[in-house]
Amino acid sequence: MVAEQTALRTVTKTVASEAAMIALGTSLGQYSGCVGTIFLQGEPGTGKTTFVRAWLYGKGYMGFVKSPSYSLMVSYPLAAGLCYHLDLYRLGAGDEAESLGLRDLPNKSTLIFIEWPEQASGWLPQPDLCIQMCYVAAGERKITLQACTQVGNNLLYGLFI
Repeated sequence: MVAEQTALRTVTKTVASEAAMIALGTSLGQYSGCVGTIFLQGEPGTGKTTFVRAWLYGKGYMGFVKSPSYSLMVSYPLAAGLCYHLDLYRLGAGDEAESLGLRDLPNKSTLIFIEWPEQASGWLPQPDLCIQMCYVAAGERKITLQACTQVGNNLLYGLFI
């Protein structure tokens, strides 16, 4: 028997404040699975790290969540597995991406957030979910969440059905 494929979803939300961004990220963390690769794209300051922090808190993580801007990668233990948060903005040549071991990160119990994935094009696993953030007006952001795989659909499922 062949499993039925569900159409891949795209959801767009406008958030009016940092509090609304945190609420969205927390909700996704609470209702989503704990496996997948998520690309986060957008100008500096659009809320990518804030969103990841809220998602992790929604998954029950209780520790400090910092921006990986200078370390490039930070890992967080979750009840169901491990989460990696990468910020590739400062990444240089392709050999730097290779030295991070990016292709080896995904497994059956890993959640991966990658900010600035375009900096390591060709070195990253396929995204399950792509999140694009952009400024709309003072304090407002438009967030587009696009499932790229069925795993991505599952990440969105609980919040947007």
